[in-house]
Amino acid sequence: MSLFISRFSILSARRLANARFFSSSPYCFLSNKILGESSDGGKIVNYRVFDPSTEQVVTSCEKKIPKKLLGQTCVGASQGWVATMECKDLPVNLTDVFKPCVSPTRVTPLPSLGFYPTPYSTELSLSSSSLDQDFSYTEDIGDLCIFLGASEAFCLTASMYPGLKPNSIYYIGHGLGSYDLTSGTVHSFYPPHAPMLNHVPYWIPSHL
Repeated sequence: MSLFISRFSILSARRLANARFFSSSPYCFLSNKILGESSDGGKIVNYRVFDPSTEQVVTSCEKKIPKKLLGQTCVGASQGWVATMECKDLPVNLTDVFKPCVSPTRVTPLPSLGFYPTPYSTELSLSSSSLDQDFSYTEDIGDLCIFLGASEAFCLTASMYPGLKPNSIYYIGHGLGSYDLTSGTVHSFYPPHAPMLNHVPYWIPSHL
């Protein structure tokens, strides 16, 4: 894994913000526990999330999931916002519902995509350009740590977030863990009772 895509222009180090959830580091959503129904037909839940800075599972305060989001599928995420889609008519909503300490939940309707996103393809076209142009080798990104998953990639300055490991890549995919660029070692996280993996395979920045 010493070969690393070097397009760091899309990755920006985030500054420490005042808003915090248990710790200021990003977290990985694991599951929720339904506590009851809200007055508008939505659900009241607690979230269980994995905090990579402490390598512990923590539980959020009560959070309301609006009725319009119930049963929708997550199709993407960026900067803490998650895009959800309903199978019928394919409407898309942009929401911060997975930010445990944001209240009330914000939901922004978006135009329908007109199709349902799928990881499968019936037609494939491959092309390539010079490796020197698109890739570079690196074993040192300094005080940065990079978060990779199904969402948009981002990076943080590790020293601003106690517990995070500098010069490391935190990943969600075929497992959940971190990769140390210095030593070339992988450290797997095994949160107690966590599903492998969940239906929200995103790192959620808690401070955005």
